Amino acid sequence: MALHLDLTHAAGSSTAPIDHVALDASYDDGQTWRPARLTRSPDGGRDVALPRGSGFVSLRLHAADTVGSALDQTIVRALYVR
Repeated sequence: MALHLDLTHAAGSSTAPIDHVALDASYDDGQTWRPARLTRSPDGGRDVALPRGSGFVSLRLHAADTVGSALDQTIVRALYVR
């Protein structure tokens, strides 16, 4: 399954470039994680290819910018894949 990911800073925060993005997927509610394949898209976002699987997909994101700000977010059962 393919997704597109756009990342920006919160209003009023740093505008430093986001230079590290990692996304993992889990098909067992976060018991095990596998990395998604990310490629930079022309618009500056990331095109995401999830690892193969089916059922509910949990997502775990890590993003960081060049001045040290970072975001870690986990969403259990973010979407369903047939």
